[in-house]
Amino acid sequence: MRNLESASDGERRAALAAAVVLFAVAAIGTAGRARVVVADEPVGPPCFLILKTGEPGAEPEKAGRFLEQWAAYLSPRLAGRLPAAPWVGLVTSDPSRALALAKAKRPRWGIVTAAFFLDHQEDLGLAPLRQTRRNGRPAERYTILARKGSGLTAAGLAGKRVATLLQAEADYVRRVGLESTQAPAADLLLVATRNLADSLYDMVEEEAGAPDAVLLDQAARDFFEKDELTWPRVEVVCASKDCAPDLVVSFGEAMDADGAQALTRALDGMREDEEGKRICRNLQTDGFGPIDEALLSRARELYKGGAGTKQEAPGGTPDAGK
Repeated sequence: MRNLESASDGERRAALAAAVVLFAVAAIGTAGRARVVVADEPVGPPCFLILKTGEPGAEPEKAGRFLEQWAAYLSPRLAGRLPAAPWVGLVTSDPSRALALAKAKRPRWGIVTAAFFLDHQEDLGLAPLRQTRRNGRPAERYTILARKGSGLTAAGLAGKRVATLLQAEADYVRRVGLESTQAPAADLLLVATRNLADSLYDMVEEEAGAPDAVLLDQAARDFFEKDELTWPRVEVVCASKDCAPDLVVSFGEAMDADGAQALTRALDGMREDEEGKRICRNLQTDGFGPIDEALLSRARELYKGGAGTKQEAPGGTPDAGK
């Protein structure tokens, strides 16, 4: 991240890393002990897997303390239903790494994106148990922002460079996330960025190499709408209707029906007691909810029936606008 003339602007950029990400990680252990590990560290079962595509908060050093707190809460509620050995948390922001971990480590359960679920439901034997309610919302939405006064319209997005944290799941975003908008989704040039705040800053300042637009999920939009420095300088080009959110899933035969029911009851119960509510607030959620079968079915139909789409913009870099 570059040095900025405005201290308040710099603070805004720094705050994004902590405020806009979902640090949804969890663990189970009868002694309330658990740990998060770097993806390359060799581990053995039992374990669980957390995937939050593109988000810098999906890192062990940022999630470890919370992991232990959630483990201590869940452990007595799962006694006798799941293994008593200390659990290991596998956390990643990369769908391809998540797939490798799932095959190598055989997690019992996890929290994954809807795109990952649809990509690997069959080969990993994924079964949806619950869905997340990030910021209290029962669904995900996607928004494309442009610089205010740019004149950019949804129909005019074809061929434009759109910065996003979600480039690793670009096909899903195009086919499902943007299907309900007027954007020519198949012709968007989605470019990966590591920092939405930097990309937005570059865009509104019209800096060299800046993206033409920025794609946000709903949590990022919620954050930036409260930003008095950024939000007045952007405009919404298009916004999606409700889409399937992240899902709590079990992995094949690694978790039996009793274990799945126990986990489901424990997650549901977090909305009923003060400690559970406190943990939910740290998760940026008001709890977990039942699967919205209509949203998930719509996502499956659109995603698996979608046509071929463009890949990352030619010459795209890991940091759009840099």
